[in-house]
Amino acid sequence: MKPKYWLYSGLLVIFLILISLIGYNNVGFVIFGDQFKTETETLVYAEPTALGPVLIFAALDEGFFEENGVKVIPQKFSSGRLAIDAVLTNNAQLASTSETPFMHSILQGNDVVVIATVSQHHEAKAIVRKDKGITKPQDLKGKKIATLPGTNSDYFMYLFLEKQGLKPKDMQIVSMQPSEMVISLVRGDIDAYFAWEPHIFFAKKELGDKSLIFHSDDVYNGTHTIVMQRKFVNEHPEAVRKVILALLKAELFVKENRNKALEIAEKHTGMSSEAISNIYDDYTYEVRLNQDFVELLNKEATWAINSNVSKAAKKPNFKEFVYFDALKDINQSRVK
Repeated sequence: MKPKYWLYSGLLVIFLILISLIGYNNVGFVIFGDQFKTETETLVYAEPTALGPVLIFAALDEGFFEENGVKVIPQKFSSGRLAIDAVLTNNAQLASTSETPFMHSILQGNDVVVIATVSQHHEAKAIVRKDKGITKPQDLKGKKIATLPGTNSDYFMYLFLEKQGLKPKDMQIVSMQPSEMVISLVRGDIDAYFAWEPHIFFAKKELGDKSLIFHSDDVYNGTHTIVMQRKFVNEHPEAVRKVILALLKAELFVKENRNKALEIAEKHTGMSSEAISNIYDDYTYEVRLNQDFVELLNKEATWAINSNVSKAAKKPNFKEFVYFDALKDINQSRVK
């Protein structure tokens, strides 16, 4: 009996030591009764300066990611286009962006997928200086206008000009980062620019009545997406599932706590909560994936190829670049 006693005692001691080490280092698993708690995975989120990802902001600030077993560290970028670049260079595991940068990335041959859309919006706008003689869209002719190629506001610019009977060659179009646009417009170096919130707000705040905003309205409706590399998604399906569960909880939180959502948006964008409140209803915050999104990608790709904005020879099947599995498994009604 004695040898067996010492054998069992020794095994028990070794087992307890292993458990304490595992728990201390937060690797492997920890036993609670008959449950296993797996390691918390850490993901870097490339966060654009925009109002589209409010659900992600809420999940970050309210701890919903951690509650679902994934730690998400935000890293700020001035645009969704730059956020996707961070994912492509493995500096982030997920990014959020409007659909246009994602569409361009696919046309360029990158293997990224959308795991969910988190808002629909009218965020793309143009802001002009009235004291430069611009009081209506036709006054843009001959003016110096800034845009950031590859963004949803750039796509909106082409649609807007076409609707007004204008062509890009009718004006001087220059490429700028949004933060530079604000400074240049206020300084008077440019006459107008196409961008999204909060970059429109920043210039409006400085120029006041000297400025005028042209809205997207029925010209363009955008979608904010969550983008990951396909390879990462295939290798980490459980992490994707946890991200989506956190976002669904954030959606409920945002719907039930409007004022708190405005505070969170203010913190992440630099806009005042009052200013955000005035445009908040331009956004519909929902986690979903549907055929309308795929059709929007197709429409934008047709424009990009036909207008020679993209060098791609043909459109891909965008449905193959949407990862339906996780959201469909969690809530099939969100996938249509």
